[in-house]
Amino acid sequence: RVDEAMRSQYEGRLGVALGNALIMTRGFAAPEVKATLSKARELLDAARYPVESLSALCTLSTYHLLRSESPLCLALVEPLAAKAHERSEVTVIEYLTGTAHLHLGNFEASAKHLEAALALYDEDLHRPVSLVAGLHLRSFALIWLGLARLYLGLVNDATETMLAALADARSRSHPFTLVSALLALARFRHHVGDLAGAVAATEEGMAIAREQCSRYHISRAAVLRAVNL
Repeated sequence: RVDEAMRSQYEGRLGVALGNALIMTRGFAAPEVKATLSKARELLDAARYPVESLSALCTLSTYHLLRSESPLCLALVEPLAAKAHERSEVTVIEYLTGTAHLHLGNFEASAKHLEAALALYDEDLHRPVSLVAGLHLRSFALIWLGLARLYLGLVNDATETMLAALADARSRSHPFTLVSALLALARFRHHVGDLAGAVAATEEGMAIAREQCSRYHISRAAVLRAVNL
C-alpha cells in the first residue's frame, strides 16, 4: 500500500511535468493539457507537494482562460479559497481569482483580489511558487491590476501600476514574463491612445519573442502590429 501511494505521487508529479511539456508542443488550450493536469491534481497530495499542486491548478486556469472559459477558472479556485491556509497558497488563489474576474469584466472584484495577492507577496517566502503560473506572480498581478484599474477609469493609477509591472518584469531573469509584460503594455498603450508607446512595446516584445523562438508571442505581437497600423 505504501509503494502504491508513492507511485501515485510520482505519477502526479510527472503528470505536471508532462502537462507543461504539452503546453509547449501542443498549445496552452490543447485538450491533452486539461486531461493530463486534471489527473495529476487528483493524484497529488497537495500537503506533500504544494508547488506541483499549485502549478497544475495555475496551468488548468490558464487552459480555461485561453479558451474564453473564465467562469470555469473561478469554478476551479473558489472551492479552494476557504480551505487555503498557507500564505503562498492563499496568494496564488487570490491571483487566479483576480485574473478570472478581470476577464469576466468584474473589474472591482478583480482589483480587490489582485491587491490582496500583492499585499501577501513576499520575495523570499514566495520564491518557490513565483513561477507556478508560468509568468512571474508579482509581475503579472501588477499587469492585471493595471488593466483592471484602467477599465475602472483610474487612468493615472493604471499607468503607474503598468510601469511598475514592467519594471518588475525587467528585474526578473525570465524572458517569458518580460515579453508577456511588454505585449500587455502595448495593449494598454493602445487603449489610452499612446500609439508610439504601443508600437515601441510591441517591437521590443517581438524582438524577444523571436530570440526565444516563442511562436505564441510572435503571433500575439503580429496581431498587435496590425492593431497599431
